[in-house]
Amino acid sequence: MKTNWKKSLCLPVVLCLLLALMPGLSLAADPSQGVNVATPTMEEIRTYYQNRTFDLNYQDQFVTQPSISDPFVLGELTQATQENALGVMNFVRYIAGIDANVTLDASHIEHAQAAALACAIYGNLTHTPDEVMSKPVGMSDAMWKLCNDGGRATNIGVSGSTNPNFTSGMLQERIIKGWMSDNSAGNIVAVGHRRWILNPKMGKSGFGQVNALWGTYHGRFSAMYAHDSSNSGATQTGVVWPAQNQPVELFAAIDPWSISMNVTNLVAANIQVTLTRRGDGRVWNFSNTAADGLFYVNNQYYGQPGCIIFRPDGVGSYAIGDVFDVVITGANVPISYTVRFFTIEGEYPIGPPTIVPGDADCNTVVDAADAALVLRYLAGLAELSDEGKLNANVNGGELDSSDAAMILRYLAGLITLD
Repeated sequence: MKTNWKKSLCLPVVLCLLLALMPGLSLAADPSQGVNVATPTMEEIRTYYQNRTFDLNYQDQFVTQPSISDPFVLGELTQATQENALGVMNFVRYIAGIDANVTLDASHIEHAQAAALACAIYGNLTHTPDEVMSKPVGMSDAMWKLCNDGGRATNIGVSGSTNPNFTSGMLQERIIKGWMSDNSAGNIVAVGHRRWILNPKMGKSGFGQVNALWGTYHGRFSAMYAHDSSNSGATQTGVVWPAQNQPVELFAAIDPWSISMNVTNLVAANIQVTLTRRGDGRVWNFSNTAADGLFYVNNQYYGQPGCIIFRPDGVGSYAIGDVFDVVITGANVPISYTVRFFTIEGEYPIGPPTIVPGDADCNTVVDAADAALVLRYLAGLAELSDEGKLNANVNGGELDSSDAAMILRYLAGLITLD
């Protein structure tokens, strides 16, 4: 039955009731240790996306076409192409909770274009052109220097097809499905491309691209200037991906999880990771001796050093509403955080959610933690997902402290929740 509680019931009264019923329950903000970023809410991420100035289906364009033979031409992407790629990169930085105001730099653009050109001339990816080939005949010393300096300071990548008119591998796709995913065997051990993109101290960047043969395929060679630290005042550490509020559209089941601690002395033998999916209670454990999937620790300087990387086996696809808790011990500081998956495309694009009255944290179980979460949300100490708000609003009208009180009365067997 629905009980029409007075909406004037004040939060302190409910708080006292909650503490009396559950004296060991903490009402602190959602636990997040070791993650020192400004995580935006799901609603804020959606708003950012809705107001975006970038296009995820953009077709990159050139002002000047590159030439990979004598006479060599560096080539130049249009300003709109540069800005579109930059917008995508800033978007993923925003989701991660770090400074999302990276700007374009002419020198960085030139070096990125030269890095892509060197790869196209070589016919494959290389960060060190001078170690895999001689200076091409007819190329100037200045351009050759740009190729080598650029190669050593960029993220690089290539896409290919038997179709000469293929449209995949554009810069925005390279950023999201290539560098941010970093799921290939050679990249997953360090997720270096991702860490450069999510380097809090990056303040400037630039992009390059060259279309040329990649073996027997038509290839698209891409580069992004990565070795920039002009945002020297950035202090964020514990940068995680997937982020604490993570769009399902930007994270695949084969993508690794990572957290960068900005330390150089992580000891793999000491670190243990526990990943728990709330929906079904499944747990994955990771350590140097045994892991329910892939597990790596990397102390190299890819943006921030000291990165813990893990990928659970058998996780299936990540779904809207999935909630995972991460606990890591043995690092330089205690680490614990929660990842909630949602969609940026709309509130409920796959139909209306199944409402579970009282289940504020959407873990399918109604308990005192749900009442506590409602109170923390009302006090500005925690976030509720859209589905969580629907579940928590058991009294009708606006969500307030009477909803928390009703959840507690339900747990005490005094009422039912419809």
